[in-house]
Formats: sequence, C-alpha cells, structure tokens
Amino acid sequence: MSRTLLAVVQGFCGEYGLPVPSAVIGVTETSVIQYKAIMEKVVTDLLEFRWQQQSIRKTFVTTAGEDQGLLTTLIGTDYQSLVQASMWDETLRRPVFGPVGDASWEMLKAFLNTGPLYQYRIAQNHLLINPPIEAGHTIGLIYMSSYGILDGTTGVAKGSFTLDTDTMLFPDVVIEKSLEWRWKKIKGEDWGDDYNDYLDSVARNKTNDTAPVLFLDRGQPRLVPGIW
Repeated sequence: MSRTLLAVVQGFCGEYGLPVPSAVIGVTETSVIQYKAIMEKVVTDLLEFRWQQQSIRKTFVTTAGEDQGLLTTLIGTDYQSLVQASMWDETLRRPVFGPVGDASWEMLKAFLNTGPLYQYRIAQNHLLINPPIEAGHTIGLIYMSSYGILDGTTGVAKGSFTLDTDTMLFPDVVIEKSLEWRWKKIKGEDWGDDYNDYLDSVARNKTNDTAPVLFLDRGQPRLVPGIW
C-alpha cells in the first residue's frame, strides 16, 4: 500500500527544505492548497497508464431486451472502459463477443441475428447486446476504474482526496517522482530529467506485475462468432 497523502507531502517538503505541514485537507495556506492540487494531478495523470490496480471485476443481471442501460449505472460511476474479451454470460457459460463496430452492428440488425452467441456494442455509453437477451442472465466482466484514491477510513476507491489518511493505488516511487517534476516545472526549475526518470519509473513498475507470459508456439486461435 502506498503512503498516505499527508505522508507523501510531508516527505516531499522535508526533502526540499520546505515548511512541513501538519495537515493537508482543510488547510487554507496557499502552499498546502497547491500541494493538494498537484497531488490530484498526479493521480489523474497516472490513471492514464492503465494500471492493474484499476482492473475490477463486476457482475450485473440483464433486463429483457437489447439496451441494458448506461454503463455508469450497470457498473458504477467510476467506469472508464471495458477490458476487451472479458465479458461472459455466466448463466450460459458463454462469452459475449465485442465490442462490435458500427458496420458489423448494422449487419447484425439487418440479418435479425437470433444467436446462439451474444455480441455487444457500446453506443452513447449504453451497453447493447444482440440478439436481445432475456432477463435474469448474470453477466461478468472486467472494467478499468477511473478512481485512483482509496479512502483512509473505509478503503473504498474514490475520485478525490478528502482525508489526510487517503492513499493511492500506485507505487510510492512513481507518486514521488511525479510530484517532484511537477513541482519543479511550476517553480520554473529544470524538470526534464526528472520527467524522464518518472516515465522510466512508470514503465518499470507497470512491467513488474503486468508482463504477460509469452508462448512461442502457435497457441489457441482467438474464437469469434462465425461458421465452422
């Protein structure tokens, strides 16, 4: 687990010879407000790299029909994107293929697809399943969360800092390097080398726990709906 918001800010201030605050949240001093704002940007930027910590499993129960509703309603307000090939109909134990492109979706509509395999499309942030699915199916999937902060009391992910004890999903070293180059840039100091160190740190830490296992044989071909 990463250090708390307060611990990161205090450590940074101590290293750079700045006044060390006793709190961050609720403090009206300009420099402390700036630390909090920078830390919010640190989290927002790191979320763009799609860390495994953002990957969350979710299930929902279908309603009858094609349109299953808004993804933020089905999954949660932190929905960012779906992990491809992760959606399964757990009731039938079959994959739900997709996302289907616009042209392929129109073909499905024109030919009145009756199954037996379901396919999905995302349009206007709604999840569409074709052929129209029956009510009561349990759908399982993996999605990427847009929340990078964990509440210091409950441990639940959230979108912004509200407690000094809040932590972040990312490794401490990456958080600290991001804070360093951002601070130097704001203060007009040379920040290029620090930024490159930050990117190198991101790459190393992502590779440590997300590198796939490589198989050099042909392996299993990817299955898609079609005629065999």
